[in-house]
Amino acid sequence: MAARMLVLVFLLCYGGLPTAQAQDFSKDKADTYARAKNWSALLKYTTAWTKASPEDANSWCYLGIAYGSRAHHIGLGRTAEARRAYQKAVALDPSIPEAWNALAFSSMELNQYSDAVNAFTHAAQLRPSNANYWNSLGSAYAASGNNAAAKQNYLKASSLGYKGAKHEVALVSPRRVVSSGRGYGRRYQSSGNSMQAFYAHQYDSYLKGQNPVTGAPIR
Repeated sequence: MAARMLVLVFLLCYGGLPTAQAQDFSKDKADTYARAKNWSALLKYTTAWTKASPEDANSWCYLGIAYGSRAHHIGLGRTAEARRAYQKAVALDPSIPEAWNALAFSSMELNQYSDAVNAFTHAAQLRPSNANYWNSLGSAYAASGNNAAAKQNYLKASSLGYKGAKHEVALVSPRRVVSSGRGYGRRYQSSGNSMQAFYAHQYDSYLKGQNPVTGAPIR
């Protein structure tokens, strides 16, 4: 959903990069900042990147990483801005499941559950073998109060090898209904489920360019 991210080397220490140098931007350079957790430098770099290459979905993905998540102490903790960056990324290139996944998590954090369901659905459809995406989709449905859909997706995750799915199924079973619709963070905290640890693993994998389940490189 634990350490964080990957990103690029800042070519100019201050100010924006000229458009003529747009080709110098790269994921590798952004990864350098992210791994060092130098979020301010990453924000400067990616802001310049988005200005130089506004049609590059990767530039917006990395801008989202820089803004990060407040609830999970990732990046600069500016979740709403991260969400807008991820929205831009998927609008430019809807074929990146990791961008949909990050968008979904930021939507969950902001209690935008229907948007989270939509984004997790896109991620899962693009990478149907990724058990974490299906489990996350179940979590979004559970948070929105749709326990039947949540259970269906948890079971899908279980069939793909997600080890915590049985516990998730129990959460949405009739005899163990957990209050939903009041913030997914509170729901998981009250149930004793380590959502923060899951989120960190999921987000870490995305930032490292790895499939959270297999560890295999992504795109």
